[in-house]
Amino acid sequence: MNATVSLSWPELVVGAHAGCMRRVRKLSRGEGQGRHGRQAGEPWGRDVEAACAEMAAAKALGRYWADGAGEGDTPDVGVYHVRHTHRADGSLILHREDPAHALFVLVLGTAPTFTLAGWLRAGDGQQPCYWTTYTGRPCYMVPQADLHGMESLP
Repeated sequence: MNATVSLSWPELVVGAHAGCMRRVRKLSRGEGQGRHGRQAGEPWGRDVEAACAEMAAAKALGRYWADGAGEGDTPDVGVYHVRHTHRADGSLILHREDPAHALFVLVLGTAPTFTLAGWLRAGDGQQPCYWTTYTGRPCYMVPQADLHGMESLP
C-alpha cells in the first residue's frame, strides 16, 4: 500500500525555502556537484524537491521534520532516511557508504504531491544484483517491486 500526500501551500513555502537554504549550504562547503558526483536535474530544483519530499514523508508518517537533520548520515525524518525521485517508475538508490542497518523510504513525485512507494533496510538493498554502473555514478538501484510496503514500516 503506497501512501500519497499533498503539501499545503504554507508547507510548500517552508519546503521550498528549506531546499534553497540546503543548496546555499552545499555551495558554501564547495559541494556544488553533490555528494555522489553529478546528479540529474538542475541542482536548485533538485534540492527544493528533495526537501519537499522529506516534508511530505514526515507528514505521511506523523513525524516532525527538521530540515538539515539529514545532513550526512543522520536520518531525515525520525529514524528514516528519505530518497526522492520525480520518476513514477524510479528505484530506491543506495550507496556503499549507507549504513546497512539504516531504513530508507522511497518518495516519488514533484511538489506539492508525493507518494511513499516503499521502504528497505540499506543492507537488504546493497546486494550485487542491484549494483548499477551505467548511470555514470555507480550505486545500488532497488526497483519498487523489491521494496516493502509502507504498511510494514517499523
